[in-house]
Amino acid sequence: METGKCVQMSEKTLPLLDIGLWFENPRGFVEQLRHVCHTIGFFLLKYDKVMSTKVAERALKETKIFFDYPLEKKLSLSYENSPEFRGYMKLGVE
Repeated sequence: METGKCVQMSEKTLPLLDIGLWFENPRGFVEQLRHVCHTIGFFLLKYDKVMSTKVAERALKETKIFFDYPLEKKLSLSYENSPEFRGYMKLGVE
């Protein structure tokens, strides 16, 4: 399966996923993302088109809101409660 290009990072390579694929082929992008998360665990994202400032600010705002939740609320979304092993992992788990 092709997971996008790889970028040289010293002696390691990281997959480079183009989030633009999400707009053309959401299932294809999700499959690439799933594969990379399950096999490597790290990736780089790129997007060649200009993302509006409003979208970027909203993404940052939503991320901050989530991470500002009390630990108890974040743990309610723990990967340990997911049959797919997806969800929140507290700092130091991996």
